[in-house]
Amino acid sequence: MLSGANIRRVVYGCMSLHTGHRLFYVSQRQRALDFQAFLRLVRRYYRGWHVAMLLDNETSHTAKSTQGLVQRLGTRLVWLLKRAPELKPMELLWLQGEKRRAPTGNIAPSTNTSLPSLPS
Repeated sequence: MLSGANIRRVVYGCMSLHTGHRLFYVSQRQRALDFQAFLRLVRRYYRGWHVAMLLDNETSHTAKSTQGLVQRLGTRLVWLLKRAPELKPMELLWLQGEKRRAPTGNIAPSTNTSLPSLPS
C-alpha cells in the first residue's frame, strides 16, 4: 500500500580508526535524547577505548544535556568547521550505511555492527 508518507530515519554512525569497524544506529528522530542514547551505546561497545567523535554543530550534538553526558562518559568531541569542503568524503561513510538499510528501517546485517533502534 502506498501512503505517500516519507518515513524519515536518522543514521548515527562511528568508525574505529584503528580497525575500520563501523557502528551504525538508526533512530526515527534527531533529538538530543536520541544522540545521547547513541553515545551510551558507543561507550558500551567501545568500553575501555579512548573515544573521540568528529561532529557538526547540529543541535542534538551541542545541547547542554549532551555536553554533560559527554563529560561523564569521557568521550571527546571534535567539531567540524562550518564550511570545510575538504571533509566532504566523510559523507561516503553515511551513504554506505544508508545503502545497507533494510526495508524495516534497520541496518541490514553486515560485517559491521548495527545497534537496535530506539522504540518510537
